[in-house]
Amino acid sequence: MPLVQFRRDLWTEEDPAYAKSILAPIAPEYTTGEVLLGASYRKLLLGRTDAEVDLEQIPTMTAQLAPPTVWPVILWPGALSSPVRGGQARTHELPQLMPLVPRIAAYACVLGKRRSRWDPGTLLLSAIGSGTAGDDAVFTKKVSQLSASLSVDASDDLLARFIEQHLAKLVGDLPTPDLSGHPRAPAWRSVDTSQSARPATPAERLSEDVLSILDLKQRLTRRQWTVLLESLLRLGLGTHVLWLCRLNQAVWACALRAVETGEIPEPLELERSCWDGHQDRDPLLELGQDAMPFIKRLVQDYARARIGLNLVLHSLTDGGAPWGDGGLGLVGRTGDSPAKALRSFLAHVAKHRDQVSTALEKELGARSLRDAAGAVCDSRPRVLAADSGPTKNLSEFLRHTLGELRPRDPEMSSYDQAYVLYKKNKAQTNSPWPVQPGPAALIQMVYSCCRNYSPFPASIDDFRTHLSAYGIYAPAGELQRGRTGRDLERLGLVVDSPDAGGGRLLVNPF
Repeated sequence: MPLVQFRRDLWTEEDPAYAKSILAPIAPEYTTGEVLLGASYRKLLLGRTDAEVDLEQIPTMTAQLAPPTVWPVILWPGALSSPVRGGQARTHELPQLMPLVPRIAAYACVLGKRRSRWDPGTLLLSAIGSGTAGDDAVFTKKVSQLSASLSVDASDDLLARFIEQHLAKLVGDLPTPDLSGHPRAPAWRSVDTSQSARPATPAERLSEDVLSILDLKQRLTRRQWTVLLESLLRLGLGTHVLWLCRLNQAVWACALRAVETGEIPEPLELERSCWDGHQDRDPLLELGQDAMPFIKRLVQDYARARIGLNLVLHSLTDGGAPWGDGGLGLVGRTGDSPAKALRSFLAHVAKHRDQVSTALEKELGARSLRDAAGAVCDSRPRVLAADSGPTKNLSEFLRHTLGELRPRDPEMSSYDQAYVLYKKNKAQTNSPWPVQPGPAALIQMVYSCCRNYSPFPASIDDFRTHLSAYGIYAPAGELQRGRTGRDLERLGLVVDSPDAGGGRLLVNPF
């Protein structure tokens, strides 16, 4: 989901192909945590796309594996097979496997029948790119470290090595995917001397936390490790997409200001107003509170921003002053940081704001850009309600990536422990989804926080700061007396400390 890589046309419901293309090269859709991890295997190790995977080949695959008496046990539900999701029609049931090892992703870890699918692996690379300040060397190093850890080696347990070795007879040798031409994310933020003191974005926090999870591989079973990694991917990519929604809304506010007043903020001010703020002034989610109102507001703000920004570009072209760059912040295009490129765009808008107003009045009869954007939004209620097009896909991605998986079989109800959102009443479709991380998610969060502050002990306040980088506001009461605080106690992740001024210290689970 690029920051600003627009087309001249207006975003319309009547053109679904275009509505999807404005999100290119990354258009999140309905997915799950296991799909995110499987897509990472495919992108970084298998050199395959999600569209190539056919779940209906799983029975054929298992029939070719030996010994025949062992694989039915390995593939039994509760072992390598993933449970059927609640609400899934029995007529559409397809076999599914958990992403324990890379070669499984050649046959599983996708949703539905074979079709044209989006590529979550590209979203992962885009997030890492956004979190590494446009530094190709740092980006390449982190991706290489992640790729190496995802591979099965001598440090993995016997079961993982057994499965990967036998699947190698079907899948073949793993290639070395060429990621050199991968488009870099346009949403990175420049580094300065005060970078360490500045709040982090979800992508920046993710790119650091993923290295701490990689270090755990040799100390856990493959299944334990992949659950923690899946939890981090769900948290990091889910909040990164929410943050991008907020970023687009902030850019639209700057463009509107440039047209109405001609004011152009400096790059540092743009970074502070657009890149920061999710930690305190405008959190993406709140611990203990229903996440759906937060998600709906951010997705709606994103839709309004995309409509408004496309109106600006449309009117610039009709006014004889088109913005010719075609994108903002893309590495290698101008050499500028995204904030500097954004300022250049805003300067162009401010310079030609009379042409913008004239074109809008001529084409839409609107007296101002604000009125024109409001009129277009009012004419697209389904888009703003997240019931159509990209907004529906975004809402489904966020709900199913962050939310708890609900298996149909009650005996498998504890299968997913890596969720961020927990459904209070599973029998009601409109039940709230409070931000209540599962056991595996809490273990991962606490461990990453402790590693971030190592060798010093991390406190509850440090944990709040760590979560705020992901845009999650954690009220003190929720961490002390709320459900999250009680879960931390039950998992043995906190301890009272007389040296902490009456507060608590985190306990590193590893």
